[in-house]
Amino acid sequence: MLNQIRCGILEDGSSKLIAKIAATVEEAPDLPDFGPPIIATNFEPPNRGDTAHRQQSLPDSIDPVLIAKHAVTLLEKSTRAVVERLPDDKTLAQDDQDFQMLTKFANGNSLPIPTKVHRHPCSSRFRPLKLQFDNKQDRDAFIKGFNKLRHTDPAITSIATKPRIRRDLTMPELDTLRVSRKFVYDENKKAGVTKFIMSDINYKVNDKPRPFQ
Repeated sequence: MLNQIRCGILEDGSSKLIAKIAATVEEAPDLPDFGPPIIATNFEPPNRGDTAHRQQSLPDSIDPVLIAKHAVTLLEKSTRAVVERLPDDKTLAQDDQDFQMLTKFANGNSLPIPTKVHRHPCSSRFRPLKLQFDNKQDRDAFIKGFNKLRHTDPAITSIATKPRIRRDLTMPELDTLRVSRKFVYDENKKAGVTKFIMSDINYKVNDKPRPFQ
């Protein structure tokens, strides 16, 4: 069920979240009328071993609070992008500098402007920069535009650290991303060409390989 809710957010955006949740929860059927009472004449207490076995075989119940929290988390992430490897001086003014730079970049390329940005608190040399948008469509349009222009726009090509962008991910997705990136790097280095390229958090064969650098 959690995976279906996630897919609903990623594919359709927040506007259809309620419909997706409703479609994944079965409606309880009407209960039948009660029949005549049944009187037990021969009652045998259950065997302790059988009872323990049945209890172990029962499926774990799904906590509705957990589902709601997970849906909210996915909904929030569906409107955020993350820029990696952007220079970071770790001052209080860093967020304002980042916002001004990205606003100028967006205006110059007719892209949606993030409503706010902030550096994710961590010990990394370049803290990831999270970009908040009004909706998933603006987020996706900015990511697509950034990836299209990152090799040609001077605002990005002039940055020695070669920034890259992705959508905001859950922890399991981050684990998949790290594994995929390592595989792509190792295989491309071994082959001497860009045999594989990233596709979201996974990888695929590159139709137009170039020399590996």
